[in-house]
Amino acid sequence: MTTEAAETSLHDRIKTDIDTAFRAGDKATTGSLKSLLGDAVRDARKKEVRLPTDIEIIALLRKFVANAQVRAASYEKNGRTAEAGKERAEITLLSTYLPPEISADDVRAFLEGLKASGTIPAGPKGLGDAVKALKEKYGNSFDGNTMTPIAKEVVSG
Repeated sequence: MTTEAAETSLHDRIKTDIDTAFRAGDKATTGSLKSLLGDAVRDARKKEVRLPTDIEIIALLRKFVANAQVRAASYEKNGRTAEAGKERAEITLLSTYLPPEISADDVRAFLEGLKASGTIPAGPKGLGDAVKALKEKYGNSFDGNTMTPIAKEVVSG
């Protein structure tokens, strides 16, 4: 990733990709990305007039991917392989905008180190500190649905 690409917001990157897909006649990509960006902007403007942050877009991306996975599984279960293939293609497309996944072992090792050093207390009181530390360390890659259960396990164990 170039320095210029790293400085571009996710909103701007997706908007550019919509334009590129539209010019190329890629209706599936254009539709998926327009839907994502439209929902992100709508959600951000519920609070105040502004563009969505990268964190808000990433959270919405995770929802879109999860919904597409459910639809794909349903289509496959009902023998509708063509529709399932379209959903899998959407999952692949949207996943390119997600930050790299952090392994559970890396999260556990990081939290164990903090617990051993006394930075986070053991027990339920340490959960908030653990989640805060994870957010600080992993930034946009933080996924509460996967990391919080690991944090609960480490601080309670």
